[in-house]
Amino acid sequence: MNPVIMTILLVLGWLSFAWSIWLKFKVLTKVPKENRFDRLFERTKRTLIYAFAQAKLPRYPLAGICHMIIFWGFLVLLLRSIILWGRGYDENFSLWIFGNNTPGKIYGVLKDGAVLGVFLASTIAIINRIVNRKGSASRMTHTFEAYLILLIIWVMMVADTIYDWASIIEHAKKTGIHSAFSWNEPLGSIFSLAIQGENLTISSIKIFKHAGFWTHSSLVLIFLNILPYTKHFHVITSIPNVFFQNLEPPGRIEPIHNIYEQETYGLGKINNLSWKGIFDLYTCTECGRCSDNCPAWTTGKMLSPKQLTIDLKHHLTRNLEEIIGYKEPRSVPDLMKIEDTEANSSKLPGLEEYLVPGVIPEEVIWACTTCMACEEVCPVFITYVNKMIEFRRHLVLERGEIPGELQTALHGLETNRNPWNLSSMDRVAWAEGLDVPLASEASKIDYLLWVGCAASYDDRAKKVARAMVELMKKAGVKFAILGEEEGCTGDLARRAGNEALFQELAKSNIETLDKYGIKRIVTICPHCYNSLANEYPDFGGYYLVMTHVELLDSLLQKGMLKLRSEKGEAKKINVVYHDSCYLGRYNGIYDEPRKILNSINALTLSECHQSRNKGFCCGGGGAQVFKEEEKPRKDAGASASRMNARRLDQLLTTKPDIIATACPYCMLMLSDAIKAKDMEEKIKQEDIAEILNRFCV
Repeated sequence: MNPVIMTILLVLGWLSFAWSIWLKFKVLTKVPKENRFDRLFERTKRTLIYAFAQAKLPRYPLAGICHMIIFWGFLVLLLRSIILWGRGYDENFSLWIFGNNTPGKIYGVLKDGAVLGVFLASTIAIINRIVNRKGSASRMTHTFEAYLILLIIWVMMVADTIYDWASIIEHAKKTGIHSAFSWNEPLGSIFSLAIQGENLTISSIKIFKHAGFWTHSSLVLIFLNILPYTKHFHVITSIPNVFFQNLEPPGRIEPIHNIYEQETYGLGKINNLSWKGIFDLYTCTECGRCSDNCPAWTTGKMLSPKQLTIDLKHHLTRNLEEIIGYKEPRSVPDLMKIEDTEANSSKLPGLEEYLVPGVIPEEVIWACTTCMACEEVCPVFITYVNKMIEFRRHLVLERGEIPGELQTALHGLETNRNPWNLSSMDRVAWAEGLDVPLASEASKIDYLLWVGCAASYDDRAKKVARAMVELMKKAGVKFAILGEEEGCTGDLARRAGNEALFQELAKSNIETLDKYGIKRIVTICPHCYNSLANEYPDFGGYYLVMTHVELLDSLLQKGMLKLRSEKGEAKKINVVYHDSCYLGRYNGIYDEPRKILNSINALTLSECHQSRNKGFCCGGGGAQVFKEEEKPRKDAGASASRMNARRLDQLLTTKPDIIATACPYCMLMLSDAIKAKDMEEKIKQEDIAEILNRFCV
């Protein structure tokens, strides 16, 4: 073609791209380190499943399938771009192995299939963005660049087909042999049959050929150089971000080591983010799946996980000069935003200003329930919960700022080791008349029953603890409780940002557990379970921890619990199970509660659409159960509602007689929602243990 022009194109294109990547990489070297190079086999396996196989994408079928086709198509067409660049020097270049041979013919079919697939997928994506802009596609960020990138992809596919068509027609003109369908060049040969170009001269055909060739060859480099300055940078970073994903238990929050020796706490400024946190900002596709599934956003609160990431990313870009000593060129979308104009630059927060409230409103931080719905659907494994906890740690530990209701609950933890601030002497009042053994008196036990604060002090939750004790006795399980020696696991303190208080509670509980040689623990509360199983090991507390639904299911399977035989043709009771976030998404416990309910003949188990990993939060996690929900945002409109009310509405679609739960926080939140709807006489709200106890002999 033209070696000089191709050399100039490649050198300028790749040098420009390399410089942009270097600037991005340099930021990663200026922020806190984090080890994400461990467990390489597992990382590679998960990268193949979630990055290359795109396992999370089909949850949104139309957009997901289009994205999968474009992604896989690009993997195939990457070789095509290299071949075309080579043909700038040698018109017959075919990467040495793809000539007029079997590998070349097979690749020809794959390449044309990829071109057709990417062309159709990008066309559908453009139409979907335009037609459903205020519908299903409203979750996406609609900017000029989004349409520009899709248009570039679309034009590249057209250009490639024109190049193949012109090459076939040119060959036919030169040899005098009419073009025919070729299975290894299906697209080009089909177009050559449809448009044979009888009236075109070889010179005219070469114009089309060169147009297709240079359009494809140059657009690839233009596309590459646009990426680092747009949300489409995820094309480069998504595979590494999946590889570097968190492999620790989802419910584990990284502790602050040597907590009383730190000068700063949490996420106060953008350069407090680790390199992986910055990489998350680079990788966000702004697809909106996170916000679309966030219970806070969908009920009208200010918290939008997508917007949180965008705001942090823009703040990082604006302060790049201070971080690395060089000001990054701003992207077209940035220049189109009024807040990024030079006239307003003096009003924007600098690097030394706090992110809250300078970049992120405080209401956003305290609206999060830590339900992890955002992380469950993110196709590139961006984390949000850990960032929210870091924001709260900064506000609480460094600035002493915390919502008033949470101050009361945390004070209770400090003085009486429970958020209700009731006396430890009352901690065993729920067990009156049950003759429950204490660990301090028991000689040998199978399990320690960790009752938790809710089941110890809340009148409604106490019934769950009593039912659990009765079931364990029916099964002949040897167990004990700590009684007055039990203290809050600290989940509330950690999720509220008071890491120091959490660590004090954790160490105190570990000391007590180790004093009695406890090895196996059963919890009634998923929040207690998560702390004991996933977070206490960081402080030397290693125990075999089970949730009460796991133990009860095991006891049923072993025949240690006997179900009462149901006689007659009594109408079955319709029950719907609400998945606790800390039981399900955090710890993957979905089947055991359902197996228990399905084992009871008198019950019919129904499922609402938002169940299992799609379950909607009750609104009680992340310390929310001890504070009022944040107020709706101004544009919330009809979407504004309380989270527990929204969740109840979803469950009511199954027309249940009983709403079953396996978490005291969920029980409290849903009971309040039922009461607010004045439905207490129509619908029962019971824990799995209560239901099972009623049907066991």
